[in-house]
Amino acid sequence: MSFDKTIQMYIFDGNPNGRIMCELSNWNGRVYKISRNELSQFAERPDADNTGVYFLLGKDENNVDTAYIGESEKILTRLRQHLKDSFY
Repeated sequence: MSFDKTIQMYIFDGNPNGRIMCELSNWNGRVYKISRNELSQFAERPDADNTGVYFLLGKDENNVDTAYIGESEKILTRLRQHLKDSFY
């Protein structure tokens, strides 16, 4: 059984390699793509602490690419907790 869905993308500043926000139809969360050094800009948005999904990309101690995927009721709060860790 298939379900049709619509994904809307908002490309901040018109830069497809920069900050991006996506919304999926029939879901009240959002997906954000934001670099670590742009987190303070993201924090200024009124929706920064909404429900959503996030990806943390980095390298492990052997310089191998790693990814952590999480979800949170308050994205900004959770990202700030992660940034206290040195893993990402």
